[in-house]
Amino acid sequence: MKGRDPSEWERLLAAHAKRLPQTNSLVMDFKNDLAALYRERGGGKDGAPRGLERREEILEERTRVLRAVDGEQSRLMGFLAFRAYRLLRERRASGSQDGAEAGMRRNLSLTASILLEDAGCPKELKDLWEDETATMCP
Repeated sequence: MKGRDPSEWERLLAAHAKRLPQTNSLVMDFKNDLAALYRERGGGKDGAPRGLERREEILEERTRVLRAVDGEQSRLMGFLAFRAYRLLRERRASGSQDGAEAGMRRNLSLTASILLEDAGCPKELKDLWEDETATMCP
């Protein structure tokens, strides 16, 4: 798709919403790409607060579908929880504090419990977890 404007993607998604179920893998992949596009464009800092909200909606939907299919402790759930942590950190940085701190800790703990021993564990997670455990156990 040539257009890099999220509103074009949203219109396309709305136009075809009735043809496929919202949990169809094509629709989920399209929404994931849409979230990446919002991330590129700025998700709350650059005058696009709707972008951050939309990314959170898409992530919540993916998480809900994954829980139904795979349960709570899958590798993909770890990566989604880490993405949720990063979104909450972004929300906090943009000035919104509504539950961000508690959600960040919960998502970081879930992510660490699943991914710390994984070969694909992001270095950022390892560093964050080291810092987190250092503050809990001085």
